[in-house]
Amino acid sequence: MRRRAQRVPAAPAPSRPPRDDEGAALVELVVVLVVVSLVGALFTGGMLQMRASADSNERLAVAQAQLHAAFQRLDREIRYADGISPPGRAAGAWYVEYSATTAGVPSCTQLRMADATGRLESRGRRGGGPVGSWRTLASFLSGPRDFARTPATAGGARHQQLTVTLTLAAGSRGAPASRPAAFTFTALNTSAGTGDDVCGDLVRS
Repeated sequence: MRRRAQRVPAAPAPSRPPRDDEGAALVELVVVLVVVSLVGALFTGGMLQMRASADSNERLAVAQAQLHAAFQRLDREIRYADGISPPGRAAGAWYVEYSATTAGVPSCTQLRMADATGRLESRGRRGGGPVGSWRTLASFLSGPRDFARTPATAGGARHQQLTVTLTLAAGSRGAPASRPAAFTFTALNTSAGTGDDVCGDLVRS
């Protein structure tokens, strides 16, 4: 008898996974990385801008506090001045002088606002002593700044007045911060007869 050969069933072909399980393509990964990088850059830039703005405001507040303290001192001194000179410019700076007498001793004070340094400075001489060195009263000055004197007249103001106009600029380049300020001081010991020859020996240079 003949035996019939038995057929061995062929191995089943491997099934392909669904398209959803094939994984992400390289292009998709690149797109995701670009989006994540852009979001990170925007977030970092915003945080840096907020920090720069906070630092600028803090520096401006410190500069304004310094200026306020300096002007309180000037108010006490100029209030008892017996003369204010006509302001003027020399060597790239604004100058003005005022004189006062305390306990019988005359004194002269000179104020300067230099364009190059952005500082309000003062120096003085008491009695017949030498002229002192410049001292910084306020820093971070920028923009329009000047001294202006209002003379005392018979039909107008009873006393001479000195107005100081300036701009504080203490911010950074990325977050500029500035604030204008103007202060007026009245010399109560002056009158319409007060002359302009005040502390003329203090050189403006």
